[in-house]
Amino acid sequence: GCCGLTADTILHPRCCCCYSENDDIVGDNICGWKEATVLKSLGIEESDMLYANFSNDVGVNPYLILRDTKWKTIVLTIRGTMSFEDMISDVCISPESLEEIGEEFGFDGTGEYCHSGMLAGAKWIFDDLKKHNRLDEAMEANPDFGLRIIGHSLGAGVLLAASF
Repeated sequence: GCCGLTADTILHPRCCCCYSENDDIVGDNICGWKEATVLKSLGIEESDMLYANFSNDVGVNPYLILRDTKWKTIVLTIRGTMSFEDMISDVCISPESLEEIGEEFGFDGTGEYCHSGMLAGAKWIFDDLKKHNRLDEAMEANPDFGLRIIGHSLGAGVLLAASF
């Protein structure tokens, strides 16, 4: 990002142009702070953060695609409840039929239901992965790597809903 994460920007936050030419980072990166936080917290190299979608809304969950060279694994991780929008997704508990999705993906969803907020997040992530093709690209570029999918809280529910 244009501001970077430094002691000066933490103590004296200021507005800046937050436009990024990095196509591997989508959504509100808050002048690069979210990216910097992920890299610092996980202790990974920038080149191992393959894709980040920080978009967040009701039914829209932030997620990352990372390369773990130590474990030879591509990691898809879905963030849990953090924002007000996430809390709304959490309480969208009306059961949604899986019949239509079953027809689309080749399973019998008759009489099967899912938490509507988590299913909305799963549909969004599936569509976003398909649109940007980053997970497929990561697996093709690292053919000897496995795939690990991780979610916490709401992210775990979204992950389970996506496993249909």
